[in-house]
Amino acid sequence: MRLALELALARSAGRLSRLAGRGGGTTIPGKILATIDPGSVSTLAARLPRGTAAISATNGKTTTAALVAAIVGKSIRLAHNGSGANLVSGVASTLIEARDAELGLFEVDEGAFPEVARRIRQEHPTKPLLIALSGYGREEDKQQSKAAGFDHHLVKPVDPNRLASLIGQRAAVESQRAR
Repeated sequence: MRLALELALARSAGRLSRLAGRGGGTTIPGKILATIDPGSVSTLAARLPRGTAAISATNGKTTTAALVAAIVGKSIRLAHNGSGANLVSGVASTLIEARDAELGLFEVDEGAFPEVARRIRQEHPTKPLLIALSGYGREEDKQQSKAAGFDHHLVKPVDPNRLASLIGQRAAVESQRAR
């Protein structure tokens, strides 16, 4: 019941922001929700039956995530922060609006990545898929990504079909687990 009230408050704040002409309302709902209930991001992410995938990179994450969303979104209902709101507040706002989504596909700013990953993982029944997109492909770079908790370290330019395949494989596994 408490989460439902928090969601109503956050959605209302987004509508008010748009009505007042103070932005698109893509971050304020998540900022409010993540502040009043820090565990809400995890609670909402845990509702996604096919899990979550987070993509992070210094450059190119918006375009790459959009391409993957176009590919994967043909067969899976996505919660995707396509507006480019890629901090905790943007991911939270996306989850607020993801009423019937099956899979979370989040572009995440590299500076916010550790916090977003921590919040998504708190109550998540399975480990979210974390993908690093990098311009560096040395073994040392791959080990740093692994140490930071990434499942995959892909070197740019990344083939969107390869990325979509990794996400689709994880979604299929999560779908089987949910049954």
